[in-house]
Amino acid sequence: MVVKIIKSGANVVFIQKSILRDAVNELSLHFLAKKKIMVVRDIDREQIGFICKTIGAIPVAHIDGLKPEKLGFASLVNHETQSDGSKVLKVTGLKHNPKTVSILIRGSNNLVRFEDSLSYHDR
Repeated sequence: MVVKIIKSGANVVFIQKSILRDAVNELSLHFLAKKKIMVVRDIDREQIGFICKTIGAIPVAHIDGLKPEKLGFASLVNHETQSDGSKVLKVTGLKHNPKTVSILIRGSNNLVRFEDSLSYHDR
């Protein structure tokens, strides 16, 4: 698996929760880290389409389908730690769809976050 990812030219791999979760173990993560390949695991199925559209990638269901022409592009992908200790994945420098914006809504409890999201959608 690691060799196929390296041959494709990918330096960040997004993995959906249910698809390849069992195929990625600690040993493969170790070898990918040694090759400076970032792995983002446990992405919800609903988010895959948004991520692919944003970075200009084509989703791949099997490792054999991972080809350079299916890869997307972002100049920087990193985890940022928030003031409360939570982490947010930040993807910047998009070529394909630079008009994408994500809004992080935070609140003290679920009711506050729900009301904030309603207020945002009401505009």
